[in-house]
Amino acid sequence: MPTPPNAPERPTRIVALFTARNVTLEEIPRLVEFCSQAYGQETPGASIRVVERIENQPIFRLEALPGVMLKESELILRVHRMDDPTADWRAIVAHFKKLDAEIGQIAENSLEGAQSYLALTGSKLSEMGRRRSFLNAGALFGSALGALFLDPASVTVTTDPGEWAENCEQSLDIESAMAASMRR
Repeated sequence: MPTPPNAPERPTRIVALFTARNVTLEEIPRLVEFCSQAYGQETPGASIRVVERIENQPIFRLEALPGVMLKESELILRVHRMDDPTADWRAIVAHFKKLDAEIGQIAENSLEGAQSYLALTGSKLSEMGRRRSFLNAGALFGSALGALFLDPASVTVTTDPGEWAENCEQSLDIESAMAASMRR
C-alpha cells in the first residue's frame, strides 16, 4: 500500500527522558547550548540549536548538524512536569507493560521521584546524518540531565546514554533492513 502524501517518512523515534529535578522551559536554550558545545568538541562542525519555541506550548524545534558537509536534521523536544496531564509518558509505560509485564513494572518503578519528562523526537532517521544527530542529542541531553531513558521502540530502560544509543541504533538498523527487504 502506498504511503499517504502527508505521512511522516520512516523511521521516526521518540526517546523519553526522566529527570530527578524539575527542568524548566527557561533552561532549555542553555541545555541545548551546553550540549551543542560538547557535540562540537566530539565531532568537528557538529552543533545543536533551538530554532523556535512553539508559542504557548512546552515544545522546542531544534536543528542538529551532525558534522561538516552533512545535512541538518530537525528534532522536536517537549518538556513536561510529571504531573502535567498533557504529558504522554503514561502511554509509554503502558506500552512497555503491554510488551512485557516485568519490563513495564521496572519502567514504572524507575520513575519514582522523577520530576520532569522530556520527549525527544527525530524523523527521517534512515539517513545516517540524521540518525547520528538524534542519537548524539539524546545521549547528550540525557547525560547532562542525569536522566532515565525509556525508549519504546528498542524496549530500553536505562540510565546509560551509551546503552540507549546502541540499542536505538540496532533497532533502527533492523527496521531499515526490514523495510529494504519488503521493497524487493
